[in-house]
Amino acid sequence: MFTDEVLDMIRPRGPRATFDDDVFSVDLPGVAEKDLDVKIDRSLLTVSGKRNDKEFTYHWRLPYQVDASQAEASLKLGVLSIEFAPANTTKQIPVKTG
Repeated sequence: MFTDEVLDMIRPRGPRATFDDDVFSVDLPGVAEKDLDVKIDRSLLTVSGKRNDKEFTYHWRLPYQVDASQAEASLKLGVLSIEFAPANTTKQIPVKTG
């Protein structure tokens, strides 16, 4: 049998997460909606919360910058799903003469 110390070294860090079609999903069984905090800062997604009186924080780098004002999160059957759209980071800059 492996000790807990050995298992901690070989276990993958963090929960299982997937990213498909502008939806990021992460398995968080045993976590209540009231115990979750989700933040998006450009392309950095942070999920923190509490499960069984233990606090956790996970960070993921998204493949593009996100418009956080358009993001929506839902928790169903232990799976947190976050829907978002890419931020419009292109800006037309007028050229002045003179």
